[in-house]
Amino acid sequence: MNKSILVVDDDKICNFLTVNALKKAGVKGKIDVVMNGLEAIKKLKENASFPDLILLDINMPVMDGMDFLENYTSQGFEGRTKIAMYTSSIREVDKNKALEYNDVFEFINKPISHQKLVNIIKEI
Repeated sequence: MNKSILVVDDDKICNFLTVNALKKAGVKGKIDVVMNGLEAIKKLKENASFPDLILLDINMPVMDGMDFLENYTSQGFEGRTKIAMYTSSIREVDKNKALEYNDVFEFINKPISHQKLVNIIKEI
């Protein structure tokens, strides 16, 4: 699957595991990793094309996932990519708030299973 993916998470170990899982799931396209929402916004502004998927954590320093979603929307980026929240948060309020954004189509608890990742990639 030739898909481009942006992983937004401050956990280096989780990023390493996620990138490897994406490759094992058949992703052949570009996989970028940034450590917070602000870096993600900068990356989106720099690139002419948007990734097919953003895997977005909630709890990060500098700019968390919810602030990223707000900024993403205010920048007029809506409709350009699919966003899957993947987080260790089990708070129902986080899930409900994230799913209010049009581009957020999944809310997944870490760790993400191989099958769930394959299903997400097929969906995009």
